[in-house]
Amino acid sequence: MSEQKTKIAFQGHVGAYSDMACRAVYPERETLPCPSFEAAFQAVLDDRAELAMIPVDNIAYVT
Repeated sequence: MSEQKTKIAFQGHVGAYSDMACRAVYPERETLPCPSFEAAFQAVLDDRAELAMIPVDNIAYVT
């Protein structure tokens, strides 16, 4: 049986903050970019990803 990386879905593009968060928390997983939160959840339901990481807050700029 060959080992394959398990995937974690996220909303956004490769290199986006969500992608970086996935890689920081799960460095051993391959990321799966999705166009929407719904698509990230659907990737899990369709067994294209084992997990989805969805942000609760977006704090890119704080004053």
